[in-house]
Amino acid sequence: TMADTPSICYRLSAWYLSKSSTSLGPHLFWSTFFNTVVYWMTLGPTLLAPLHFVLFLVAMLLCLLSMHSIGLVLSAGVPEKHVVTVAILLITFFFGYAGLLQPFANLEPWLQWVEYVNIMLYGYNLLLHVTFNAGRASELRYTCATHSSFASCENSSSAQITPEEALHSLDVKNSPQTCVLVLVGVFLVFRVVAYRCLRWKMLGSSIVS
Repeated sequence: TMADTPSICYRLSAWYLSKSSTSLGPHLFWSTFFNTVVYWMTLGPTLLAPLHFVLFLVAMLLCLLSMHSIGLVLSAGVPEKHVVTVAILLITFFFGYAGLLQPFANLEPWLQWVEYVNIMLYGYNLLLHVTFNAGRASELRYTCATHSSFASCENSSSAQITPEEALHSLDVKNSPQTCVLVLVGVFLVFRVVAYRCLRWKMLGSSIVS
């Protein structure tokens, strides 16, 4: 963990960079392996597989990297006896207010601000953009159900739903570019914050001058 005490033979920055970088390897490998298996089991060749799969995998890895950085901050900045509690509360917040289980429109007005600070929401929105649009927006359409709430289905059951309508129905407000910038920013900023937290802890222990 990031709370491990580094050897005094190395600068803290050198230890931190090597420790945090090498720990990414297994996470990236197993995430790539797992998502590859799940992708081909659930979607397979029914989509434009090469482009769509690459964008899907990149989106998933961006989510992983951003959450990994948040985990470093928890490990380095939260006392060991409280880290599990804080982690559970943070995970509950991420899942509870990301639009996965509860649409933001159903939240109380005083709670709707959480959509702007929930990191997971940006990863979720990015994956929705990839799912509905990546490389095939011009040809992908969905058939209207017998009782559909989509405007394009009101006049004819033979009408088709566009990716834009599908994204709007899922309350996707962030563009793919915004989602990527936020996730990359979280990855970089939180890694710096984790380093500063670790340095403050070491200074308090008189390990780092």
